[in-house]
Amino acid sequence: RTLARPRTAPMLELPGSAVVDERARLCVREAPTAPLTVSASPPSASVRVALQVDDLGRACGFYWARAAGWHMVSYGSESRSFYVAASTPWLGVAAQRAQDATAQMALASGARSGGGGGGRSPRAPFLLLFVVLAGALWWRERTRGTEAAH
Repeated sequence: RTLARPRTAPMLELPGSAVVDERARLCVREAPTAPLTVSASPPSASVRVALQVDDLGRACGFYWARAAGWHMVSYGSESRSFYVAASTPWLGVAAQRAQDATAQMALASGARSGGGGGGRSPRAPFLLLFVVLAGALWWRERTRGTEAAH
């Protein structure tokens, strides 16, 4: 016979991927009762992460890793590790993340401003306005030149 105990969900939520010099979000699934600390491997000085409770009741904070390698997160009696990758192999991924974030911001700002689908503004009215104004200025200069000659 096997004795089964219910598994408790881990209190810590760690990032799926972390990169040197980029923000990694660390969360605790409850209101903070102990400090959240992070230390790099090989052991270095621990960094205490400031936590703030979000809308879902989780306490989250941000950590910027300075070095690649394994990092240990400790909260109360729980400790878990996550890997921080060097930034150079991730340049393409970082560019794609930035492009995706920019596209999401553009869509969100288009929805807030009531823009028509977030597409480009039509260029034809601006081109027509430019041609009319340039033509008017040209005509004015041309007629001024003939008045001065008489």
